[in-house]
Amino acid sequence: MHKARVIASPPRLTPRFRKGETIFEEGDRADCIYEVVSGWVRLQILTVDGVRQILAFLGPGEAFSFFPGPQTMTAEAVTDTFLSRISQSALADPEVSPGDHAALLEEIGRRYDELAHHIHQLTHVQVEQRLLCFLAWLTHRQGVEKSIGMVRIPMSRTDIGDYLSIAPATLSRAFAHLHQSGRIVMNGPRLFAIKGEARYGRFCRAAASICGGCPVTLDESLGRTPRLSAS
Repeated sequence: MHKARVIASPPRLTPRFRKGETIFEEGDRADCIYEVVSGWVRLQILTVDGVRQILAFLGPGEAFSFFPGPQTMTAEAVTDTFLSRISQSALADPEVSPGDHAALLEEIGRRYDELAHHIHQLTHVQVEQRLLCFLAWLTHRQGVEKSIGMVRIPMSRTDIGDYLSIAPATLSRAFAHLHQSGRIVMNGPRLFAIKGEARYGRFCRAAASICGGCPVTLDESLGRTPRLSAS
């Protein structure tokens, strides 16, 4: 389910980035606001220990790089991606409508809200629930391919693990257990469906508004799942 464009005017350049290509690096000068036209982008940092932590996945209709000054994170293309961009100075142009400014402020607020919920998820939510929550969000955000009745995962397992702070072996066990317990159906590593869509419909809608975030009533919505070690 694609979102509406954040800024409708003025016309902007639309560059293309290939899968894995860096859009900007942490410390680069920020002079443009980017919006995803097609494809997916990951925002990430390196911890003091040199470990990658993905902070967000952004799809069509979502914007990033809002403030001037040094970039505080790195942006990379998860898939072949088209971006539109507008210089931050151009926002003062009279052609930019008040509605565009309001939409941009709303997007900034949403990004902070998503980050807060993501931090809560990493620190308070068990591994298997964390993964199921992410898949529910992706189901709503990416949508089901009608021809196969499944959702295509655009990011790699490594990306998912670095986003959810789950070690590779633990992530594989979590996917396997969700499949074996009948909560999801997998068709290879990139296609899945959440089983019992009606049961999870309310949860998917709630997850859709928070990138990977989990409602407080997660256990009530999904039922409790076994705890897996995160290491």
